[in-house]
Amino acid sequence: MSGISFASEENLNPISFTADILIFRPAGIALVPVTAALFVVAYPFSLIGNNTDKVYEALIAENSRYTFQRPLGEDVPVK
Repeated sequence: MSGISFASEENLNPISFTADILIFRPAGIALVPVTAALFVVAYPFSLIGNNTDKVYEALIAENSRYTFQRPLGEDVPVK
């Protein structure tokens, strides 16, 4: 008899969730405007180098995904 299992294969670590909520998410939120300001400074140089997409991805998109789209407790360097 087959059934649907909603349990994760990984062990859920409450320390990872707590560190994510209290440290990593607020830090990511605080860094969004900082990385946006860095992108504004780097934008003219990235236009000259024709690599605006790479600079945008490295500075803004990656930080935004880590802060707002990542599941809670994942990719946290606390185990």
